[in-house]
Amino acid sequence: MTITEADYQAELTALRAEYAAELPGRLSEIKALWHALESEAWSTDTLRMLHHQIHRLAGAGSTFGYPGMSKTARDLEKRLLAWQRRPDHPDAPAWQEAAARLAQLVASAGAAPDLAHDAPSAPLLAPMESRLIYLVEDDQALAEDFRLQLGRFGYTVRVFPSTQGVEAAVAEQRPDAMVLDVMLPEGDLAGTDLLRELRAHLDLGDLPVIFVTARDDFDARLAAIRAGADAYYHKPVDPAFLLDRLEYLTRREADDPFRILIVDDEAALAEHYALVLRQAGMRATALTQPRQVLEWLSNHDTELLLTDLYMPECSGMELARLIRQDDRYLSLPIVFLSTEQALERQLKAMSLGGDDFLGKPIEDRHLVAAVTIRARRARELRALMSRDSLTGLLTHAHFKERLAAELARGERNGSSVALALLDIDHFKEVNDEHGHLAGDRVLKTLANLLRRRIRRSDVVARYGGEEFAVIFNDCGERDALHMLDTIREDFLAIQHGDKEAIFKVAFSAGVAAAKPDSVVDSLIEQADQRLYLAKHAGRNRIVANQR
Repeated sequence: MTITEADYQAELTALRAEYAAELPGRLSEIKALWHALESEAWSTDTLRMLHHQIHRLAGAGSTFGYPGMSKTARDLEKRLLAWQRRPDHPDAPAWQEAAARLAQLVASAGAAPDLAHDAPSAPLLAPMESRLIYLVEDDQALAEDFRLQLGRFGYTVRVFPSTQGVEAAVAEQRPDAMVLDVMLPEGDLAGTDLLRELRAHLDLGDLPVIFVTARDDFDARLAAIRAGADAYYHKPVDPAFLLDRLEYLTRREADDPFRILIVDDEAALAEHYALVLRQAGMRATALTQPRQVLEWLSNHDTELLLTDLYMPECSGMELARLIRQDDRYLSLPIVFLSTEQALERQLKAMSLGGDDFLGKPIEDRHLVAAVTIRARRARELRALMSRDSLTGLLTHAHFKERLAAELARGERNGSSVALALLDIDHFKEVNDEHGHLAGDRVLKTLANLLRRRIRRSDVVARYGGEEFAVIFNDCGERDALHMLDTIREDFLAIQHGDKEAIFKVAFSAGVAAAKPDSVVDSLIEQADQRLYLAKHAGRNRIVANQR
């Protein structure tokens, strides 16, 4: 679903106006409950209802421009929660102190809301995979705000104001994740009770569940853990935290098929192994001539090499040593296949460049299992070496390797390649004003947005510090600029910050298209020069070819 800036601003303005209009009624209800406690016999039911109303203000106040009210409500909520554990009326000093907090709450709610106008934003890119989220939240205004924020990342949010109808909805259509409040109209632990009932009646499997609540006490957190929660956040939650965890929990990046090369001078056996592995979903190629291996490796991204130990033209041990002489293949797993039974010979083979040894004959299912285990481990280790630890994107060095490969592919196929370099504007000020943890969350948010919004054929990397790089394959400069500019405007509309301060961030970028004679460094320099122009033209913009 495409959200235009006009629609977004209209909905946001309406939400804020609705919240402000409802505040007097909420405060009147809180005052009435307070006076009932004060004038009537001590009632735990009345106290619970008061606590519920206060917790709603604590969770939503900051989001709609009342940070002072939200802060005071959190303090008062903790006091009321402690009172619920008492068998009798609190003493006079405790009551007077809570009454003072209530008066402070009413005063802060009467202040003018801080309604900083949102910066303009463009529509979402249409071809973005949608993920369905069930949100169980009785605060309608807060639920709508969540829906708008998550919509920026392609999430479709279905809101339930209470536990009613949730089980039937999950049974009919399983969501990609659930976000629940702990406290709902049905009770102080209604959210965790609901999750336990869902798990008892339905097969939820590994369905991700996140609690977002104003309760920050041990009992609520323990109840969430026992119900099977994956994450727990205290209101008001920084959208970056929630988005980052949802991205992690709902990621659907199906593994690409493992790429296996088989070298065996017995053609029929090599093809049999290849057929077995292909049947298991891998990309397996069989070669009978060891002299063809280096050329194959230079043109194909191979993840594991299976080679016979004894071959007439070149033994498996010699082939392994030959491959290891090239630094590009030092981490390529090499597994020997042979009838050799002598442990000494097996160990010698591995000492000369092999990583493991499988005996012939080997059953098909054992071959698949052995190759899968070793290929997966190799891929995981490779990812650890090539990915930035904070964002999960390619590192600078591996990005340059990938850019070289994509330029070579484009040259061979006659396809276009465009490069963009992005830099977050005024990032030092983010760190100085909000702290380095907030800065890290901004980096992760942009990484997640880029990863969700670019095509599967494109490549995104953390180029360094607050800089990112995107390789657009089969894409001209104009189309790359259009896609990236839409992402830029949408990133600008995302809210960042902690419980006390909400802020927004922009980025600038330069885009350059590869030419027939382009090399890695020259293309990077062109994109960097245009990024420089974007910065000096006022930031928050993208510069491409100046014609």
